[in-house]
Order: sequence, then structure tokens, then C-alpha cells
Amino acid sequence: MALSYLEMDKWLSDHASCEAENRFIVELLNTRSYEPRTSKKYDLLSAKIRVQLKQFETSVKNLKLKLEDDFTLTHGEKERRYRLVESLESSIIQLTQKFNSRSGEEERRSLMGAVGELQSSGWASDEEPDTAPLLQSNNQIREHQQRLMRDQEDGLERLSQVISRQKDIARTIGNEVDYQNELVDNITNTMDRTNVSIQRETSHVQVITRTDNTCGYWIVILLLFVAIVFVGTL
Repeated sequence: MALSYLEMDKWLSDHASCEAENRFIVELLNTRSYEPRTSKKYDLLSAKIRVQLKQFETSVKNLKLKLEDDFTLTHGEKERRYRLVESLESSIIQLTQKFNSRSGEEERRSLMGAVGELQSSGWASDEEPDTAPLLQSNNQIREHQQRLMRDQEDGLERLSQVISRQKDIARTIGNEVDYQNELVDNITNTMDRTNVSIQRETSHVQVITRTDNTCGYWIVILLLFVAIVFVGTL
């Protein structure tokens, strides 16, 4: 009967899907809490949780929009469903805070758990105290700190290599820009010389044109003079 009701009411079905997404993210967060922060599995789980959180937030927004556009519900039912949406929005905030929280507290809890086991173990006997667990715990803490320091040094070294590569790339780009600027300057100088040559040749052409026009006038005058002399002799 309940399943049939969910099939009839798409909104309730979508709400059940949002709750399932919420539980799945909680399980992912719990699984991640047992992994070291520097491990690859921790990074993979973080990436998956980030995607699921965005999808969950989108689903809740769509659920709220569908509820706002539904005018067939009674006032009481609509208020009840708004409270369900608010509960999901509160879950988003809590999950986001838990996702963004650093794992240092988890590491401290693991260390405190080791110390608690040491304290609960007590003494091996009343006659001869057993200090091996204490020394072992201190050694584990020291090794853990050294491992963290090595991871940080490796990370700094990788960061230094990346910065060096970026510096080389920037230097190469700068040299290429300088070379291109030189080419542009050469082209500009060539264009200036070409413009000067064009202007000089244009001036020559204008002079030749004016000279040609004057010669034509003199030829016409000479022909007219010859014609007048010839007519006079007749």
C-alpha cells in the first residue's frame, strides 16, 4: 500500500531518493574517517563525496521547487513537506561541515586510543612494571610524526618542482614575446621605408606627368605655327 502511494506521489518518491543520497554520503564519510589523510584512498573518497554532495544539493533544490509549484496540496501537508525539505537542507550543512573538517582530530583520536589501551593494560605484574607498551606507544607516535614530516617534505619538493617548471615556461614565453616584438619592429621599419619610397616615386610620377602635359602643349603650338606659315605662303 505504501509503495503504491509513493508511485502515485512523485514528490514523496523523490524525497525518499534524497534521503537515500543522504545516507550514502554519511556512509562515505564514515569510511573516509578510517583512512589516513595522506593516502590515495582518502583522496578518492573525498572526490566522490564532493560529487555526491553537489548532486544531493541539486536534488534537494529541485525537490523544493517542485513543492513550491504544487498547488494541489492542502496547507497542512505543504507545511509538513516544507519541514522535510528543511531537514534535508540541514543535513546538507552538517555533511558539508563534516566533509570540510580536517582529519587532525581523527589522528589525535587514534593516538589517544593507543594511549587509552596503554592505560587500560596497566602493569604486567605487581612485582615488575612493564614499560614496553609505553615505549612502543611513544615510538609509534614518533614514527607517525616523522612520516607526516616526510610527507610534507615530499609535498614541498613536488611544489618546488612545479614552480620551477612554471618559471621555465614563463621565461620561454617572455623570450618568445621579445622575439615577436622584434619582428613587429622590423616589419614597422620596413613599412616606413616602403611608405617613403612610395611617396618619392609618386612625386616622380607627378613630375613626369606635368612634363608630358607641357610637351603636348608645345607640340600643338608648333603645329599651329607651321600651319599659319603655310597658309601665309599661299
